[in-house]
Amino acid sequence: MATITKRGNSYRIRVSDGYDAHGKQKVRSMTWKPSPGMTPRQIEKELNRQAVLFEEGSSSASSIKLEPFIERFFQERVDHVLKESTRTKYRQLTKRLYAYLGHMRLDKISHRDVQAFIYQLSEKGISDKGRNEDTKLSAKSIRHYLSFLSAVMSYAVELDLIPANPCREIRVTGAPKSERKCYSLEEIQHLLHTLEEAPPVRRLFIMFLAYTGCRKGEALGLEWQDIDFIHGTWYLQRAVGHTVEAGTYTDTPKTKASIRTIKLPDTLLGELRSFRKIQSEERLALGDAWKAGDRVFSSGGDFHGGSSMYNWMRRWCEAHQIPFYGLHAFRHFAATQMIGSGIDVRTVSAVLGHAKPSTTLNIYSHEIDQLKTTAVDVIAGAIECNKDQTKTNDIKTKKESTENSA
Repeated sequence: MATITKRGNSYRIRVSDGYDAHGKQKVRSMTWKPSPGMTPRQIEKELNRQAVLFEEGSSSASSIKLEPFIERFFQERVDHVLKESTRTKYRQLTKRLYAYLGHMRLDKISHRDVQAFIYQLSEKGISDKGRNEDTKLSAKSIRHYLSFLSAVMSYAVELDLIPANPCREIRVTGAPKSERKCYSLEEIQHLLHTLEEAPPVRRLFIMFLAYTGCRKGEALGLEWQDIDFIHGTWYLQRAVGHTVEAGTYTDTPKTKASIRTIKLPDTLLGELRSFRKIQSEERLALGDAWKAGDRVFSSGGDFHGGSSMYNWMRRWCEAHQIPFYGLHAFRHFAATQMIGSGIDVRTVSAVLGHAKPSTTLNIYSHEIDQLKTTAVDVIAGAIECNKDQTKTNDIKTKKESTENSA
Protein backbone atom coordinates (compact mmCIF):
# COMPACT_ATOMS: atom_id res chain seq x y z
CA MET A 1 0.00 0.00 0.00
CA ALA A 2 1.26 3.45 -0.88
CA THR A 3 2.29 5.83 1.90
CA ILE A 4 1.35 9.48 1.37
CA THR A 5 3.15 12.31 3.17
CA LYS A 6 2.35 16.02 2.83
CA ARG A 7 5.42 18.19 2.27
CA GLY A 8 4.56 21.89 2.04
CA ASN A 9 2.37 22.37 -1.03
CA SER A 10 3.16 18.94 -2.48
CA TYR A 11 2.70 15.29 -1.54
CA ARG A 12 5.23 12.49 -1.48
CA ILE A 13 3.97 9.05 -2.51
CA ARG A 14 6.13 6.07 -1.51
CA VAL A 15 5.55 2.40 -2.36
CA SER A 16 7.42 -0.76 -1.45
CA ASP A 17 9.18 -2.43 -4.37
CA GLY A 18 10.22 -5.66 -2.70
CA TYR A 19 13.60 -6.46 -1.14
CA ASP A 20 17.14 -6.55 -2.46
CA ALA A 21 19.62 -9.43 -2.15
CA HIS A 22 20.58 -8.25 1.35
CA GLY A 23 17.00 -8.26 2.61
CA LYS A 24 16.69 -4.47 2.56
CA GLN A 25 13.36 -3.07 1.46
CA LYS A 26 13.37 -1.23 -1.84
CA VAL A 27 11.20 1.86 -2.04
CA ARG A 28 10.01 3.92 -4.99
CA SER A 29 8.75 7.45 -4.50
CA MET A 30 7.24 10.30 -6.48
CA THR A 31 6.09 13.84 -5.74
CA TRP A 32 2.71 15.16 -6.77
CA LYS A 33 1.63 18.79 -6.56
CA PRO A 34 -2.02 19.86 -6.76
CA SER A 35 -3.02 22.31 -9.47
CA PRO A 36 -3.88 25.84 -8.28
CA GLY A 37 -7.52 26.24 -7.30
CA MET A 38 -8.17 22.58 -6.44
CA THR A 39 -10.52 22.04 -3.51
CA PRO A 40 -9.55 19.74 -0.60
CA ARG A 41 -12.01 17.14 -1.91
CA GLN A 42 -10.51 17.30 -5.41
CA ILE A 43 -7.01 17.01 -3.97
CA GLU A 44 -7.95 13.94 -1.92
CA LYS A 45 -9.56 12.27 -4.92
CA GLU A 46 -6.69 12.95 -7.31
CA LEU A 47 -4.08 12.03 -4.69
CA ASN A 48 -5.67 8.61 -4.21
CA ARG A 49 -5.80 8.14 -7.97
CA GLN A 50 -2.14 9.07 -8.36
CA ALA A 51 -1.23 6.66 -5.54
CA VAL A 52 -3.08 3.80 -7.24
CA LEU A 53 -1.46 4.51 -10.60
CA PHE A 54 2.02 4.86 -9.11
CA GLU A 55 1.66 1.67 -7.10
CA GLU A 56 0.73 -0.15 -10.31
CA GLY A 57 3.70 1.45 -12.08
CA SER A 58 1.55 3.11 -14.71
CA SER A 59 0.42 6.55 -15.78
CA SER A 60 -3.03 5.32 -16.82
CA ALA A 61 -5.65 2.81 -15.76
CA SER A 62 -4.88 0.53 -18.71
CA SER A 63 -2.65 -1.84 -16.74
CA ILE A 64 -4.53 -1.91 -13.43
CA LYS A 65 -6.19 -5.26 -12.93
CA LEU A 66 -9.23 -6.01 -10.80
CA GLU A 67 -7.58 -8.23 -8.18
CA PRO A 68 -4.89 -5.76 -7.01
CA PHE A 69 -7.41 -2.92 -7.17
CA ILE A 70 -9.81 -4.84 -4.90
CA GLU A 71 -6.95 -5.30 -2.44
CA ARG A 72 -6.47 -1.54 -2.45
CA PHE A 73 -10.21 -1.12 -1.99
CA PHE A 74 -9.92 -3.22 1.17
CA GLN A 75 -7.08 -1.06 2.44
CA GLU A 76 -8.85 2.22 1.71
CA ARG A 77 -12.54 1.46 2.27
CA VAL A 78 -12.92 -1.80 4.20
CA ASP A 79 -10.10 -2.54 6.66
CA HIS A 80 -10.29 -0.43 9.84
CA VAL A 81 -13.62 1.00 8.63
CA LEU A 82 -16.20 -1.79 8.46
CA LYS A 83 -17.06 -4.34 11.12
CA GLU A 84 -15.22 -7.64 11.39
CA SER A 85 -18.23 -9.63 10.21
CA THR A 86 -18.61 -7.45 7.09
CA ARG A 87 -14.91 -7.64 6.27
CA THR A 88 -15.03 -11.43 6.55
CA LYS A 89 -18.05 -11.65 4.23
CA TYR A 90 -16.34 -9.43 1.68
CA ARG A 91 -13.19 -11.55 1.82
CA GLN A 92 -15.22 -14.67 1.12
CA LEU A 93 -16.66 -13.00 -1.98
CA THR A 94 -13.23 -12.26 -3.46
CA LYS A 95 -12.41 -15.93 -4.11
CA ARG A 96 -14.89 -16.38 -6.96
CA LEU A 97 -14.38 -12.81 -8.18
CA TYR A 98 -10.61 -13.27 -8.46
CA ALA A 99 -11.05 -16.61 -10.21
CA TYR A 100 -13.36 -15.22 -12.88
CA LEU A 101 -12.55 -11.50 -13.26
CA GLY A 102 -9.44 -10.86 -11.17
CA HIS A 103 -7.04 -11.07 -14.15
CA MET A 104 -8.96 -8.48 -16.19
CA ARG A 105 -8.01 -4.80 -16.51
CA LEU A 106 -10.42 -2.36 -14.89
CA ASP A 107 -11.02 -0.47 -18.12
CA LYS A 108 -11.79 -3.70 -20.00
CA ILE A 109 -14.47 -5.06 -17.66
CA SER A 110 -17.75 -4.45 -19.46
CA HIS A 111 -21.41 -4.74 -18.62
CA ARG A 112 -21.39 -8.00 -20.60
CA ASP A 113 -18.50 -9.41 -18.52
CA VAL A 114 -20.33 -8.72 -15.27
CA GLN A 115 -23.52 -10.20 -16.67
CA ALA A 116 -21.62 -13.33 -17.74
CA PHE A 117 -20.16 -13.64 -14.22
CA ILE A 118 -23.64 -13.40 -12.71
CA TYR A 119 -24.93 -15.98 -15.19
CA GLN A 120 -22.15 -18.42 -14.30
CA LEU A 121 -22.95 -18.07 -10.60
CA SER A 122 -26.66 -18.66 -11.14
CA GLU A 123 -26.45 -21.47 -13.70
CA LYS A 124 -23.26 -23.41 -12.94
CA GLY A 125 -21.59 -21.92 -9.94
CA ILE A 126 -17.87 -21.04 -9.90
CA SER A 127 -15.28 -22.52 -7.60
CA ASP A 128 -12.55 -20.40 -6.09
CA LYS A 129 -10.23 -21.93 -8.71
CA GLY A 130 -12.38 -20.74 -11.59
CA ARG A 131 -13.89 -24.12 -12.44
CA ASN A 132 -17.62 -24.56 -12.90
CA GLU A 133 -19.43 -26.39 -10.15
CA ASP A 134 -22.72 -28.19 -9.98
CA THR A 135 -23.84 -26.13 -7.00
CA LYS A 136 -25.79 -23.07 -8.10
CA LEU A 137 -25.84 -20.02 -5.88
CA SER A 138 -29.08 -18.53 -4.63
CA ALA A 139 -30.30 -15.18 -5.91
CA LYS A 140 -29.58 -13.68 -2.48
CA SER A 141 -25.95 -14.87 -2.56
CA ILE A 142 -25.49 -13.58 -6.11
CA ARG A 143 -26.79 -10.17 -5.09
CA HIS A 144 -24.05 -10.04 -2.47
CA TYR A 145 -21.43 -10.58 -5.19
CA LEU A 146 -22.98 -7.95 -7.44
CA SER A 147 -23.28 -5.43 -4.61
CA PHE A 148 -19.64 -5.87 -3.58
CA LEU A 149 -18.32 -5.67 -7.15
CA SER A 150 -20.44 -2.59 -7.78
CA ALA A 151 -18.95 -0.89 -4.70
CA VAL A 152 -15.45 -1.64 -5.99
CA MET A 153 -16.19 -0.33 -9.47
CA SER A 154 -17.85 2.79 -8.04
CA TYR A 155 -14.62 3.49 -6.20
CA ALA A 156 -12.73 3.14 -9.48
CA VAL A 157 -15.13 5.66 -11.04
CA GLU A 158 -14.59 8.00 -8.10
CA LEU A 159 -10.84 7.87 -8.74
CA ASP A 160 -11.42 8.53 -12.48
CA LEU A 161 -9.84 5.18 -13.36
CA ILE A 162 -12.90 4.15 -15.40
CA PRO A 163 -15.67 6.32 -16.89
CA ALA A 164 -18.68 4.33 -15.63
CA ASN A 165 -19.66 1.47 -13.35
CA PRO A 166 -20.30 -1.67 -15.50
CA CYS A 167 -22.47 -3.16 -12.73
CA ARG A 168 -25.20 -0.59 -13.12
CA GLU A 169 -28.57 -1.71 -14.50
CA ILE A 170 -27.74 -5.38 -13.92
CA ARG A 171 -30.54 -7.26 -12.22
CA VAL A 172 -30.43 -10.60 -10.47
CA THR A 173 -33.47 -12.76 -11.01
CA GLY A 174 -34.30 -15.89 -9.12
CA ALA A 175 -36.98 -17.93 -7.48
CA PRO A 176 -39.45 -15.92 -5.39
CA LYS A 177 -38.56 -15.63 -1.74
CA SER A 178 -39.93 -18.43 0.38
CA GLU A 179 -42.32 -17.37 3.11
CA ARG A 180 -40.42 -16.48 6.25
CA LYS A 181 -41.03 -19.00 9.01
CA CYS A 182 -42.19 -17.44 12.23
CA TYR A 183 -43.52 -18.77 15.50
CA SER A 184 -47.17 -18.25 16.30
CA LEU A 185 -48.23 -16.85 19.66
CA GLU A 186 -49.48 -20.30 20.69
CA GLU A 187 -46.15 -21.93 19.76
CA ILE A 188 -44.19 -19.35 21.77
CA GLN A 189 -46.42 -19.83 24.79
CA HIS A 190 -46.02 -23.62 24.57
CA LEU A 191 -42.25 -23.33 24.09
CA LEU A 192 -41.82 -21.03 27.09
CA HIS A 193 -43.89 -23.45 29.16
CA THR A 194 -41.52 -26.32 28.31
CA LEU A 195 -38.51 -24.10 29.07
CA GLU A 196 -39.56 -23.92 32.71
CA GLU A 197 -37.67 -27.20 33.05
CA ALA A 198 -34.59 -25.93 31.14
CA PRO A 199 -31.34 -24.54 32.60
CA PRO A 200 -32.05 -20.95 33.75
CA VAL A 201 -29.46 -19.36 31.44
CA ARG A 202 -31.00 -21.06 28.39
CA ARG A 203 -34.56 -20.15 29.33
CA LEU A 204 -33.63 -16.52 30.01
CA PHE A 205 -31.83 -16.23 26.67
CA ILE A 206 -34.85 -17.42 24.65
CA MET A 207 -37.16 -15.19 26.67
CA PHE A 208 -34.92 -12.22 25.87
CA LEU A 209 -35.12 -12.89 22.15
CA ALA A 210 -38.90 -13.35 22.16
CA TYR A 211 -39.79 -10.51 24.54
CA THR A 212 -37.48 -7.82 23.09
CA GLY A 213 -37.00 -8.78 19.43
CA CYS A 214 -33.25 -8.22 19.76
CA ARG A 215 -30.65 -9.96 17.62
CA LYS A 216 -28.93 -12.98 19.17
CA GLY A 217 -25.54 -11.21 19.15
CA GLU A 218 -27.06 -8.24 20.99
CA ALA A 219 -28.45 -10.52 23.69
CA LEU A 220 -25.11 -12.32 24.06
CA GLY A 221 -23.38 -8.97 24.56
CA LEU A 222 -25.64 -8.07 27.49
CA GLU A 223 -23.87 -7.19 30.75
CA TRP A 224 -25.45 -6.60 34.14
CA GLN A 225 -24.34 -2.97 34.10
CA ASP A 226 -26.54 -2.40 31.03
CA ILE A 227 -29.74 -3.13 32.96
CA ASP A 228 -31.51 -0.43 34.95
CA PHE A 229 -33.71 -2.37 37.34
CA ILE A 230 -35.21 0.82 38.79
CA HIS A 231 -36.57 2.10 35.47
CA GLY A 232 -36.85 -1.34 33.87
CA THR A 233 -34.67 -0.65 30.84
CA TRP A 234 -31.78 -2.20 28.92
CA TYR A 235 -29.18 0.06 27.32
CA LEU A 236 -28.09 -1.98 24.31
CA GLN A 237 -24.57 -0.90 23.38
CA ARG A 238 -22.62 -4.01 22.30
CA ALA A 239 -22.99 -7.25 20.37
CA VAL A 240 -21.11 -10.52 20.10
CA GLY A 241 -20.10 -11.91 16.71
CA HIS A 242 -18.12 -14.85 15.38
CA THR A 243 -16.04 -15.50 12.28
CA VAL A 244 -13.65 -18.31 11.43
CA GLU A 245 -10.76 -15.86 11.14
CA ALA A 246 -11.39 -13.79 14.28
CA GLY A 247 -13.23 -16.32 16.44
CA THR A 248 -15.71 -14.89 18.94
CA TYR A 249 -15.43 -11.13 19.41
CA THR A 250 -17.35 -8.21 20.92
CA ASP A 251 -18.20 -5.16 18.84
CA THR A 252 -20.71 -2.34 18.67
CA PRO A 253 -24.18 -3.30 17.36
CA LYS A 254 -24.96 -3.58 13.66
CA THR A 255 -25.82 0.11 13.02
CA LYS A 256 -25.90 3.38 14.96
CA ALA A 257 -29.66 2.95 15.31
CA SER A 258 -29.01 -0.43 16.92
CA ILE A 259 -27.55 1.33 19.96
CA ARG A 260 -30.81 1.86 21.80
CA THR A 261 -32.67 1.67 25.10
CA ILE A 262 -35.26 -1.10 25.35
CA LYS A 263 -38.03 -1.17 27.91
CA LEU A 264 -38.15 -4.55 29.65
CA PRO A 265 -41.44 -6.10 30.82
CA ASP A 266 -41.88 -7.01 34.48
CA THR A 267 -41.81 -10.74 33.63
CA LEU A 268 -38.34 -10.43 32.11
CA LEU A 269 -37.08 -8.25 34.95
CA GLY A 270 -38.23 -10.87 37.44
CA GLU A 271 -36.39 -13.61 35.53
CA LEU A 272 -33.26 -11.44 35.45
CA ARG A 273 -33.32 -10.87 39.20
CA SER A 274 -33.72 -14.59 39.86
CA PHE A 275 -30.91 -15.51 37.48
CA ARG A 276 -28.56 -12.86 38.87
CA LYS A 277 -28.88 -14.49 42.27
CA ILE A 278 -28.09 -17.93 40.79
CA GLN A 279 -25.10 -16.56 38.85
CA SER A 280 -23.74 -14.65 41.85
CA GLU A 281 -23.65 -17.85 43.90
CA GLU A 282 -21.89 -19.64 41.03
CA ARG A 283 -19.31 -16.86 40.65
CA LEU A 284 -18.61 -16.95 44.38
CA ALA A 285 -18.08 -20.72 44.27
CA LEU A 286 -15.78 -20.59 41.23
CA GLY A 287 -13.69 -17.62 42.36
CA ASP A 288 -10.79 -16.95 39.97
CA ALA A 289 -12.04 -19.71 37.66
CA TRP A 290 -14.87 -17.41 36.56
CA LYS A 291 -13.85 -16.03 33.14
CA ALA A 292 -17.09 -14.48 31.89
CA GLY A 293 -16.73 -11.06 33.49
CA ASP A 294 -20.03 -9.19 33.79
CA ARG A 295 -21.81 -11.05 30.99
CA VAL A 296 -25.37 -12.06 31.78
CA PHE A 297 -25.55 -15.16 29.60
CA SER A 298 -22.80 -17.04 31.35
CA SER A 299 -22.59 -20.24 33.33
CA GLY A 300 -19.85 -22.63 34.34
CA GLY A 301 -17.40 -19.74 34.43
CA ASP A 302 -17.62 -18.85 30.74
CA PHE A 303 -20.12 -17.01 28.56
CA HIS A 304 -22.17 -18.77 25.91
CA GLY A 305 -21.75 -18.18 22.18
CA GLY A 306 -24.32 -18.16 19.40
CA SER A 307 -23.54 -21.70 18.22
CA SER A 308 -23.92 -23.07 21.73
CA MET A 309 -27.36 -21.48 22.13
CA TYR A 310 -28.46 -22.46 18.63
CA ASN A 311 -27.49 -26.12 18.92
CA TRP A 312 -28.98 -26.47 22.40
CA MET A 313 -32.26 -24.88 21.29
CA ARG A 314 -32.49 -27.11 18.21
CA ARG A 315 -32.04 -30.23 20.34
CA TRP A 316 -34.55 -28.98 22.90
CA CYS A 317 -37.21 -28.38 20.25
CA GLU A 318 -36.62 -31.79 18.70
CA ALA A 319 -36.95 -33.49 22.09
CA HIS A 320 -40.24 -31.68 22.80
CA GLN A 321 -41.62 -32.01 19.24
CA ILE A 322 -41.64 -28.25 18.70
CA PRO A 323 -40.69 -26.76 15.31
CA PHE A 324 -37.33 -24.98 15.32
CA TYR A 325 -37.02 -22.11 12.84
CA GLY A 326 -33.69 -20.76 14.08
CA LEU A 327 -32.90 -18.11 16.70
CA HIS A 328 -33.70 -15.21 14.37
CA ALA A 329 -37.30 -16.45 14.20
CA PHE A 330 -37.86 -15.09 17.71
CA ARG A 331 -37.02 -11.60 16.40
CA HIS A 332 -39.55 -12.09 13.60
CA PHE A 333 -42.12 -13.20 16.15
CA ALA A 334 -41.66 -10.02 18.20
CA ALA A 335 -41.87 -7.85 15.08
CA THR A 336 -45.04 -9.49 13.75
CA GLN A 337 -46.70 -9.23 17.17
CA MET A 338 -45.97 -5.49 17.29
CA ILE A 339 -47.14 -4.90 13.73
CA GLY A 340 -50.23 -7.06 14.21
CA SER A 341 -51.13 -5.04 17.31
CA GLY A 342 -51.18 -1.87 15.23
CA ILE A 343 -47.94 -0.30 16.51
CA ASP A 344 -46.66 2.17 13.91
CA VAL A 345 -43.71 1.17 11.74
CA ARG A 346 -41.41 3.92 13.04
CA THR A 347 -41.78 2.64 16.60
CA VAL A 348 -41.31 -0.99 15.52
CA SER A 349 -38.17 0.03 13.62
CA ALA A 350 -36.79 1.81 16.69
CA VAL A 351 -37.42 -1.20 18.95
CA LEU A 352 -35.77 -3.58 16.47
CA GLY A 353 -32.81 -1.25 15.93
CA HIS A 354 -33.23 -0.93 12.17
CA ALA A 355 -31.24 1.86 10.52
CA LYS A 356 -34.43 3.33 9.05
CA PRO A 357 -38.17 2.53 8.93
CA SER A 358 -37.90 1.55 5.25
CA THR A 359 -35.85 -1.47 6.34
CA THR A 360 -38.74 -2.60 8.52
CA LEU A 361 -41.18 -1.99 5.68
CA ASN A 362 -39.10 -4.12 3.30
CA ILE A 363 -38.60 -7.03 5.68
CA TYR A 364 -42.15 -7.17 7.01
CA SER A 365 -44.04 -6.04 3.91
CA HIS A 366 -46.31 -9.11 4.00
CA GLU A 367 -47.38 -8.47 7.59
CA ILE A 368 -47.91 -4.76 6.88
CA ASP A 369 -50.02 -5.60 3.80
CA GLN A 370 -52.19 -7.80 5.99
CA LEU A 371 -52.55 -4.92 8.44
CA LYS A 372 -53.61 -2.64 5.58
CA THR A 373 -56.34 -5.10 4.69
CA THR A 374 -57.48 -5.14 8.31
CA ALA A 375 -57.45 -1.33 8.35
CA VAL A 376 -59.71 -1.22 5.29
CA ASP A 377 -62.10 -3.68 6.93
CA VAL A 378 -62.16 -1.53 10.08
CA ILE A 379 -63.03 1.57 8.03
CA ALA A 380 -65.74 -0.30 6.13
CA GLY A 381 -67.10 -1.72 9.37
CA ALA A 382 -67.25 1.72 10.95
CA ILE A 383 -69.07 3.17 7.95
CA GLU A 384 -71.54 0.29 7.75
CA CYS A 385 -72.17 0.42 11.48
CA ASN A 386 -72.74 4.15 11.35
CA LYS A 387 -75.01 3.75 8.32
CA ASP A 388 -77.11 1.13 10.11
CA GLN A 389 -77.32 3.35 13.19
CA THR A 390 -78.41 6.30 11.05
CA LYS A 391 -81.08 4.15 9.39
CA THR A 392 -82.33 2.99 12.80
CA ASN A 393 -82.49 6.56 14.05
CA ASP A 394 -84.42 7.66 10.93
CA ILE A 395 -86.98 4.88 11.43
CA LYS A 396 -87.31 5.78 15.12
CA THR A 397 -87.76 9.48 14.31
CA LYS A 398 -90.37 8.72 11.64
CA LYS A 399 -92.27 6.45 14.03
CA GLU A 400 -92.27 9.08 16.79
CA SER A 401 -93.46 11.70 14.29
CA THR A 402 -96.36 9.48 13.21
CA GLU A 403 -97.38 8.80 16.81
CA ASN A 404 -97.34 12.51 17.64
CA SER A 405 -99.50 13.30 14.61
CA ALA A 406 -102.06 10.71 15.73
